[in-house]
Amino acid sequence: MTKFWVTSIVGLALAASVATAGPIVTFGFTDLEASFSPSGPLMGNFLAEAGTRTDGDVTRVLPVTETAQFAHNFKSTAADYTLSLSITSITPLSALASGTFLISDINGDTITGDVSGTWTWSAPFAFFNGVLSNVLFNGSGNGLFEGPTGGDFGMDFSAYGPAPYEGAIMTLQTGSWFTSAYQGRNALVQGAIVPEPASAALALGGLLLARRKW
Repeated sequence: MTKFWVTSIVGLALAASVATAGPIVTFGFTDLEASFSPSGPLMGNFLAEAGTRTDGDVTRVLPVTETAQFAHNFKSTAADYTLSLSITSITPLSALASGTFLISDINGDTITGDVSGTWTWSAPFAFFNGVLSNVLFNGSGNGLFEGPTGGDFGMDFSAYGPAPYEGAIMTLQTGSWFTSAYQGRNALVQGAIVPEPASAALALGGLLLARRKW
């Protein structure tokens, strides 16, 4: 799988997920550690979390671009990323999912929200295309979102509309579908947070497509 293929899929998926006038924050992480635990017939729990090889960044887009950097082994600090999903209605080629995501910086400031969407299996990849809702920026640390490897941005987005916010998210996982328990699978995630729905869906996908080279 080439970087071009992954980047193109990410852009198209995010464009299809949510309509927006433009993101206020984008984020992405590679080399996440993914696992799945069945909890009953055709259902289970999925977790993608930061590991020792995970890299990523969280970028404030407006009014100027400011990026908090997350490099290898950043979980040794207070910083973290997790995506936790309840998987239901599992079929050989698709499944439904809902849950939450969390991004934390080095001082206890967090970005959190709800996630819902659909998984698709196209061997050897499992692909999740979802939407974000109830997204909140919690600046209880020091109000400045600081990357463990450098960079920071202010967490006041009130100029772009009241919280909570919305957005889009995708996850690409290699090697396994939800037919049995697994752990240690490689995954990547990419997302965007927007102030409110609008009409320029392709602007979101296009911006993220240009922004990140996986």
